[in-house]
Amino acid sequence: MKLVKMLGISLISASCFIGVVNAQDIARDDIMIMAHRADWRAFPENSLPAIQSALDKGIEIIEVDIRMTSDGVIVLSHDTSVNRTTDGSGSISSMTYDDILQLRLREYLGGETTVTDLHMPTLQEALELIDGQAMIFLDKGWPLREEAYELVKSMDMLDYVIFDTSSGPDAVAEFGRKDNRIQQLYRISANNVDDIPHFEDLNYVPYAYSLNYNDYLEPHIQPDTLERIQANGTKVMYNTLWYGQTPDATDEVSHFNPDAGWGRLIRHMRADIIQTDNIDEMTYWLDNKSLPHLDNQSVIVMADEFGMEGFGVSYFDSVASPSNGPTRPADAIEFCDKNGTHLMCNIRNDEWVKYEVTIPQTGYYDVSARVSSRQQNAGAFFLEFGEGASNLQHKVMNTSTHNVMMHDNVGEVYLDAGKQEFTFRVDNSASNNNFNVHYFMFEPVDMSLPTASCEYHISSEWDNGFIANVRIQNLGHETIYGWEVDWNYTDGAKADSVWNANLRGNNPYTAKDLEWNALILPGQTVEFGIQGKKQQGNAHQIPHINGDICG
Repeated sequence: MKLVKMLGISLISASCFIGVVNAQDIARDDIMIMAHRADWRAFPENSLPAIQSALDKGIEIIEVDIRMTSDGVIVLSHDTSVNRTTDGSGSISSMTYDDILQLRLREYLGGETTVTDLHMPTLQEALELIDGQAMIFLDKGWPLREEAYELVKSMDMLDYVIFDTSSGPDAVAEFGRKDNRIQQLYRISANNVDDIPHFEDLNYVPYAYSLNYNDYLEPHIQPDTLERIQANGTKVMYNTLWYGQTPDATDEVSHFNPDAGWGRLIRHMRADIIQTDNIDEMTYWLDNKSLPHLDNQSVIVMADEFGMEGFGVSYFDSVASPSNGPTRPADAIEFCDKNGTHLMCNIRNDEWVKYEVTIPQTGYYDVSARVSSRQQNAGAFFLEFGEGASNLQHKVMNTSTHNVMMHDNVGEVYLDAGKQEFTFRVDNSASNNNFNVHYFMFEPVDMSLPTASCEYHISSEWDNGFIANVRIQNLGHETIYGWEVDWNYTDGAKADSVWNANLRGNNPYTAKDLEWNALILPGQTVEFGIQGKKQQGNAHQIPHINGDICG
């Protein structure tokens, strides 16, 4: 075992971190989640709805980026310009706040995504929205620290704000000492690990150290160093966004193996805070010890699990050169490593790939693909299931960049149990084909769920009477063989008679099919009518229709 000496601390090799991580031992309270640019998968990055969404999901720290307009207003923006995230162009420092208000944010992480009706918010708006419900980290904020501090102090929010730093320990400590409520995040790597004892000599400790690393031999992530950091009252933080921050615990690694990704940071590397781009997956994993796509009886076919018969038989790639991919390096299909996920990438016209999927039971399946693209018209593809099956055609969604993976719903198909073949084929009629695929997912449609909508409609009413009808529409895939519904009037109304149904009971009432209208085919609707009395002068209230077939 190699032993390194630094800071008077014994730093041992990576073997100290190797061990089994059991998600059952990890509780939600063991970690503070930091939402990178708020909940940008639901709303535009750094937007107020993205912040609200993160709050609604119980996120402890919301990361935003701050910039200043030419007239001194601090706004939320990662970039120095508005080009990527809005429908405008220009540098923020050269624009007034009124100029900024004329612009609208783009979906997700911007780029060529759809323009929304949301504007770029101010820091003040963000602080008012958060209002002590979570902490907020002001990334890119060191040049604006004095202005940000004055604003935060005026709003009495210092206890909920973490300031960014981009200077050495002396300047950071000097700023922190102006108000003991100031909390700061400081970045530590193998190159500046000596800043830890420097802060100790200054008798000042940051709120958190953000630790980026490339291998497990680096001195700042060794057990004794981590213990020393926390003993001084500083939190240990890791970023799982991309390579360069962590080598094998990224969000993408955790997408299939969260115990080895996020779990390793929590259990073996003393993480107090993890900044992630996948707050939904991380919270689900912490709460359920699994992930949605691993917990729903789905069948997943990885993009690199294609047929073995070779070029021209199992696949066709327009580049036609060995991919050097992780699992099939000699096959001529392009694969890329995107922060721990291996994608079939740079997909273009004329390309096709054959796959097999083992279907556990006959029935309908919702099919989706985990994709990434950076263009509004990134391309389209077919999934061809052979004779007798419905083929699916789908236009690929714009996920902002090739590094951002999202589940894209492709459609629904009926498949027999057993081994089935399908072909992924690029739609050559679509333009700008250039997208990536991680895997295809087949999720069984739950046939036990209600299959019909049952709605009560008032056709007419007068002082003391009414006529209504009930519509039952089959929304499922199978024929409904017989139906029975019931309802209860809460406004004193009474049903005197019905047509197209048998009526029994007296509040609650039950209506049953007549033999001639008992069958409802998929997509079809049956109706029955009701005539009754109501209280004089009162509007008739619509009751809720109940039944085994009703949603």
